Amino acid sequence: MSDKNVHVFNDSNSFTEHLGIVTFPDSGIFQVGYSNASEQDKNVIATACALELIKSTVQAGNSSVTGELRSLEAYVITIKRALAGQ
Repeated sequence: MSDKNVHVFNDSNSFTEHLGIVTFPDSGIFQVGYSNASEQDKNVIATACALELIKSTVQAGNSSVTGELRSLEAYVITIKRALAGQ
């Protein structure tokens, strides 16, 4: 299996900076090699992605923060599976 890279366009209100994911300030993009990451880093990456998803959903008015946070663990598990190619 080839290494998977996660590319996310960063904005000023991103969780990626708070979670310590590598960023490239000039381009506004961060990139992380997922398959070679430690289990802890994989959890951080999936959690950052899930929080961004929740943030977007709540900002769009489609759900409440409380309701979405109840699904955080399920989102993280699903994202980790997707990034692992399962």
